Amino acid sequence: MILSPSKAKNRAKMMEKFINIAKILRDMGNFNTTMAIIGAMNTSSIHRLVQTRELLQGKEVWATFKELEHLMSSERSFFEYRQALKIQKLPCIPYLGVHLGDLLSISEGNRDFRQDGTIHWQKFCLLTEVISTVIHFQSEPYVVQPDPFISRVITDTHVLDDEELYTKSVGTEPGKLHHSRSLSKFNFF
Repeated sequence: MILSPSKAKNRAKMMEKFINIAKILRDMGNFNTTMAIIGAMNTSSIHRLVQTRELLQGKEVWATFKELEHLMSSERSFFEYRQALKIQKLPCIPYLGVHLGDLLSISEGNRDFRQDGTIHWQKFCLLTEVISTVIHFQSEPYVVQPDPFISRVITDTHVLDDEELYTKSVGTEPGKLHHSRSLSKFNFF
């Protein structure tokens, strides 16, 4: 959707809409979809739109985007997200990637049995803690009325694969080639 408009000004407006949606989702406690929007905004086909991004820089919406990026950053094992999740009221959709990563790390990083043959209960307690966190956030559902128009837009939108998106991105905003001085000594540059 961001790549659809031919003018940078209109692409910037579309980016702004997605950033505002991400902020609303964050305020609603929907960390998973907030992260999906941040991830989409940082894909190579969108991130490379320098002219478009420059139109947003310095605006409040760009500061909001940077705050959301900071919140969902993987730095220090998603520290900011984990802190926000601790105080989040229900309903909430946690960012499942973090919790799945925790489960994998605990499962792969610890043996089921200790060297003396006894069950490694601490491993299973840690797994239970992660699973209980996710289950806790499923205890209160969102009350949302479906909007047929939005549902139709989502289901009728043709989804491009990464290669198609990048090709469209380059066609929309060609950009400039930059070569490192250190690479210029090679004949193929």
